[in-house]
Amino acid sequence: MANRTQSLNDSISAIENEIEKITSNTSIKQVDNLEQIDSGILLGIILLVYVIIVIAFASYWIKSGVSPENVLKIFGSFLVISSAIFLIVAGYSEQQISPVIGLLGTIVGYILGKTNSS
Repeated sequence: MANRTQSLNDSISAIENEIEKITSNTSIKQVDNLEQIDSGILLGIILLVYVIIVIAFASYWIKSGVSPENVLKIFGSFLVISSAIFLIVAGYSEQQISPVIGLLGTIVGYILGKTNSS
């Protein structure tokens, strides 16, 4: 009976050791994922602040009398490029980004190809 109890205790402690190994490896992986998420969020926030600054400059230039069409061409292109970069930083896959990049390219083509009829 003592042998069975000792064998059972050894089995239980072996299982507990395996569970501890698995949970310790999982926590390390979670920390690595959190570091990657934090850097992605930080890059996204920096890019959004950049876009807000670009919009502020565009608003200032329009109020100061620069032609809105010229401001649209310059800053519209920057904003579309920034949007594409934001999608990449946000972590979307190539299949998810492809149609959006095509649409953003169409928008830039329209903005840059648009001419004044005056």
